Amino acid sequence: MTAVVSGLPTDKARAEEGTRLFDWAGTAFERLRFFDAGEMIAEAKVYGGDASAVALATAAPLDVLLERGARDRIRARIVYDGPLVAPVKKGETVGVVRIYVGDDLLVEKPVVTMADIATGSMQDRALDAVGELLTGWL
Repeated sequence: MTAVVSGLPTDKARAEEGTRLFDWAGTAFERLRFFDAGEMIAEAKVYGGDASAVALATAAPLDVLLERGARDRIRARIVYDGPLVAPVKKGETVGVVRIYVGDDLLVEKPVVTMADIATGSMQDRALDAVGELLTGWL
């Protein structure tokens, strides 16, 4: 890491202030692992597929740098346009996961599908269509 400290009269004063800055950062913040790479974090509904849902994950680990004492204000939200329409390919980016601290967006990362979902049989697709019609009317 590099820190630039200016406005102090001597090299020693700047070095001491830089050390205090790094010490403060090390005690005031913590790195929190939210999700491991490939860890299922949600499911997305699939329309017309041989399965009704597909697992979603982040492609890389999702870590956040968080102010100590803020864990109770963290929340995550998965955002995608759904239902997904079959066929669905494994590794396809279909949305994002957003991590909030209170009402403030901390980080946003893409989410990908964890499996291939083939186009379902005619019966699967018909049942999905009926389900969409019924839930759309309610």
